Amino acid sequence: MIRHSFIALLLAAAPAALAAHLAGQSHTPPGTGVVPVSKDRLLVAPSDATHYVVVSDSAKHGDIWRWKQADGATALRYSQSLRGWITETDAVVRYGTNGLPVALTVRGVSPNGDAAEQFALGPDGQASWSSASEKGSGKGGEAYYLSIEAPPLIASVLMERLAAAGEAGVPTLPSGRAILTRASVATIAGPNGPEQLELAFVRGLGLSPSPVWLKGGQFWGSIGTISMVPAGYEAHAKRLRELQETTVPCSSPTAGSSASARVDRSAHPPEHD
Repeated sequence: MIRHSFIALLLAAAPAALAAHLAGQSHTPPGTGVVPVSKDRLLVAPSDATHYVVVSDSAKHGDIWRWKQADGATALRYSQSLRGWITETDAVVRYGTNGLPVALTVRGVSPNGDAAEQFALGPDGQASWSSASEKGSGKGGEAYYLSIEAPPLIASVLMERLAAAGEAGVPTLPSGRAILTRASVATIAGPNGPEQLELAFVRGLGLSPSPVWLKGGQFWGSIGTISMVPAGYEAHAKRLRELQETTVPCSSPTAGSSASARVDRSAHPPEHD
């Protein structure tokens, strides 16, 4: 199962908040349904939204936007067409005072089909989640929920939490613990001068370490055959991938025993042949 990390509307405030988010754009409540929410009814990113692009060496394949809603929730919009695989999704996530997601709603369509997904953390600490492919519950505690369908940029918050946690890592839901280990640095030319990026590897989200690039301890992007980078930085993807491929992930004494059985796509757009 491939997952992300995130949440959407505070359990108690979800209905009212969603109405505000979707005013003028959708008349259907979010949630798991038989018919996916169509593209024309998904959220529309404002002009000042953070903008990432999904690219390969030969072409651009999609866009991902992230912005803050008026009520403080974080919204995301993902649009991609890759070799016939279509993704049109949005998500609204709300974080608690401890920085963990407490509610998430995802809508739209992905290569998996209906992308509808819900997550909520109750006042008693019990978490529940549901999507077209699974339904579950468990003790939330300090664990970070890994979503299946949310736009991959939502994982930026998890990556930054991992960067701050060090070898202690972060427990995840439905299971496991993720750990980020820094590996090397690289300098690229930014619009305002040189910028230093840091390559790190995340364990516990799959069968092998997942590379991620940071800037100042914050998520910058993910690089692969298909990359997700800030708009305007597409030209750097190939060089960063070459550096990444020559870097051996640092070993961690605890990551191996805590690896989740679930494969995460949190920092990586899906790649299809």
